[in-house]
Amino acid sequence: MAANSTEETTIEDNEAEETLPLVFQCTGCLSILGDSFAWVCADPNLRTVSLSAVTHGVHIATEDGMEISTEGDDLGSTFIPLQCTACQAKIGRIYKTTPRKLDMIRDIYTLDCSSIKSYQLGSQKAKNTFKSTEEILEIPTAQVLHSEIIKVQSVIVTLNERLQALESQLVTNETQVREQEKKRSTPERNIKRNLRNNSDSNLNLEALENGPTKQKRKRVFNRMSRE
Repeated sequence: MAANSTEETTIEDNEAEETLPLVFQCTGCLSILGDSFAWVCADPNLRTVSLSAVTHGVHIATEDGMEISTEGDDLGSTFIPLQCTACQAKIGRIYKTTPRKLDMIRDIYTLDCSSIKSYQLGSQKAKNTFKSTEEILEIPTAQVLHSEIIKVQSVIVTLNERLQALESQLVTNETQVREQEKKRSTPERNIKRNLRNNSDSNLNLEALENGPTKQKRKRVFNRMSRE
């Protein structure tokens, strides 16, 4: 029992660690540059992470200092360099023009993994809490997460539609059963009513046949009076 409890605690701890936010720091001076709350995506080919927002520790060069990429997947893209405010080290860029496949990272903050460290908040264990570049690049992109959410929503909508269809069919079946029972009971009531009516009619006929009428009783009385 204790072993199972320990295993469950370990699994819960691992799951909690996976959801803890990351803080991104400059490798040169450890200035905080941003965190995973602003996470957009990671690009394994460019070895970069892209954020929707950064701290004041990131300095954005003027557009006069715009540069053009000369190699890699972003070949021909134009960008504005990003620098660490504290140590002036180059840490990334803001893309202004990109190939179509990199449209997601245009006009946001893209940091080079070689220029940053990441620290996981809430981890107080003795082990190294800094994430490696590979671990950072494995974090799902916002687009992937959105796609997974859409899939889950689609499944929920489909299940709800099926449930509503079953409920509607159940109501229809119940209505049909009641109507059938009503149809079956109506002839039975008619038969009983006819039997009662026929019985009453027979009794009236017997009374007329067996019993003297008023006029007949009057003639008998008159004849007896004359005698």
